[in-house]
Amino acid sequence: MKEIIIKYVEENGLNCKSRHREYSYRRMFLAGLLHKEGLTLQAIADIFNRTHATIIHAIRTDQHFIKTNDSVYKMYIQKELELFAPL
Repeated sequence: MKEIIIKYVEENGLNCKSRHREYSYRRMFLAGLLHKEGLTLQAIADIFNRTHATIIHAIRTDQHFIKTNDSVYKMYIQKELELFAPL
């Protein structure tokens, strides 16, 4: 599963430096999934071209948005939810 997510990140340009919400939210969600898959914070950071501290923040923010059922967040990650959530 890790390989599928990594390939998806590369194909969709989610490892770019863009800070637009569309890319940020999708990266947060996928970083959380990769962490659940057992990747280290540094390995995830390398995939997204970020620092491990950024990945820590992304995972915590993802958990917060999921816990609070944030509708805007879910709108932006709808495609990823359909592809990867049934795991």
